Amino acid sequence: MLKIGMSPEELQAFISAAVRKPEFTKKLLASLDTAEESALDEQAAIASASISLASALTIEVVTENNKVISSQLEDLLAGLHNTRSCPSAEN
Repeated sequence: MLKIGMSPEELQAFISAAVRKPEFTKKLLASLDTAEESALDEQAAIASASISLASALTIEVVTENNKVISSQLEDLLAGLHNTRSCPSAEN
């Protein structure tokens, strides 16, 4: 069976690296500040900020996974093309 996309290990590594970036911390604090200004209580602010960050992280993961899938499909198609154009493959 052909599996495409990031493996669970690659996915975990990508997410771990993404949340360690200083930009992620800045986004977290900015989201929390924005949520605190508009929320009635602290729990609602935390929930709102968490949802916002989870959405942003999901977009990053999907974008990266799409790049991985595109690369894997290119490699697969190149392999199929090479197999068809190789005379020894016909024997």
